[in-house]
Amino acid sequence: MQLASDGLPAMDVGAWAENKHYYLNRYCSMFAVGTSKKWSRRYYIDLFSGPGIGINRETGQESPGSPLIALANPFTDFIFVEADPENFEALKVRTEPLLNGRHAEYILGDANAVFSEIVKNVQQQGSLSLIFADPYTIQLKMRTVQWFSENFRADLLIHFPYGTFLQRVIPQIHTEMTEETLMELNEFFGGTGWQELRAHKPNPRVYLDLYEARLRELGYMIGDNYPRMVNSKNATLYYLVLASKNELALKFWKITNEIDPYGQRTLF
Repeated sequence: MQLASDGLPAMDVGAWAENKHYYLNRYCSMFAVGTSKKWSRRYYIDLFSGPGIGINRETGQESPGSPLIALANPFTDFIFVEADPENFEALKVRTEPLLNGRHAEYILGDANAVFSEIVKNVQQQGSLSLIFADPYTIQLKMRTVQWFSENFRADLLIHFPYGTFLQRVIPQIHTEMTEETLMELNEFFGGTGWQELRAHKPNPRVYLDLYEARLRELGYMIGDNYPRMVNSKNATLYYLVLASKNELALKFWKITNEIDPYGQRTLF
């Protein structure tokens, strides 16, 4: 585990993390400001918060993680979920001074197992939430997404691990894939449909289509644009997927993607 300049744990991240946080910050800003007239309480819920700071593994430069990015935007309430005890304590130390009178709850545990803790800390009346799910790989289970669909008024911004996990693991023949991995993939997609696709050896991009279809079954609309995080060889690592039941969210997401992290206007 790396330590940041403040002596606390930090995430080891690639250069692409700054691009991801660029899009997160743009959407957080539009969400927190653009919904403020209608919703008096605007929650930011981070399901895989981490310690709050990342260190670029190539340059050694420190950068703020998703919790600190959210705190720089005018949300009224925050819920930070983190499973690692050391990261959890570092997160609290780094974020509490930035609350400026706003309310935050800290939940130690697996995001897929703390439903009751999250729901009891959200005032549903007059509130709207943005849920950010950015795990390492496929930790977010579809039953968790379904639970949010049924219990929360919220937008979801989800890390879809196209190249970091799925493209690498799914092409394996069945004898090479462990039962644990099979079960994890079933839970991630919310069924075995991915296995039927796999039998035909399709372009891995169709697994994103499958995931999107599952989200639609839960009542979500999907943002048309997927920011693509790439490595130094321009290979796709993962996408950010927006799921919402509100047309305004799709508008915000389109605006978010109109200018890339390098200042270039995107053509759709």
